[in-house]
Parts: sequence; C-alpha cells; structure tokens
Amino acid sequence: MLLRAGIYDCEGNHAFDEDFQAWQHGPVIPALYQRYKDYGWRGITEEVDIAESAFDEDTYAEIGEIVAAYGRYDGAAISTMTHRETPWMDVRQGIAENEGSNATITKVSLARFFETELARQ
Repeated sequence: MLLRAGIYDCEGNHAFDEDFQAWQHGPVIPALYQRYKDYGWRGITEEVDIAESAFDEDTYAEIGEIVAAYGRYDGAAISTMTHRETPWMDVRQGIAENEGSNATITKVSLARFFETELARQ
C-alpha cells in the first residue's frame, strides 16, 4: 500500500498534508524534525500519542506494520536507505551530499517510487 510511503491512507486520501524535503541525511518533514530533533540519531523513546480513532482500522494496522518493519532501525540506517531511493536522489541531483537542501520531494514522485517497489514484491 502507498501508506508505506506516507502518501495515502487506506481510503485513498493523503495521509498527511506536509511535503518531505530532501535534507542532507534524508527526507524530512520540517515540523516533525523540530518536534523530535533532540533525539538525534537515536530512536524516539517517548510514547507518541496517536489516537486510534484518527485512522480507520486498515490504516491503523498498516501503521503498525510500518513500525514493525522499520522501527528497529536508527536514524543512520534509515538515512542510508533513503539515499538509495530515487525520490530523494532525483531532487538532490547537483547538490553535494554534505550540503543542505530544502528541495521538495513530491507526493507524486513518492507514489510512483513505492508503486514500483510494491509491484516487485
């Protein structure tokens, strides 16, 4: 499902309004970065309050699958993964890896990438 990309919920609606930006260490939603930046490369250990009623049952289950699959990785591992994905690489073309950038990674590019990835499975 494209929820794995953070694109759509199970009903086909955008799962979030914000766009990712192609920062040096990977895709970032700036507001989330500001909220959790003190954790640095470490995992977020505080309980994140997500009201179950905010999502339909299928979407909530999908979020659980994402956490189960990727929650064991730290920030460095996730950064390495995203540096190999075309949505991040495409908008970073011509930008040195050690340079900052706020270039937008579009939801369309994410959807195309994850549709292709999911078709391979």
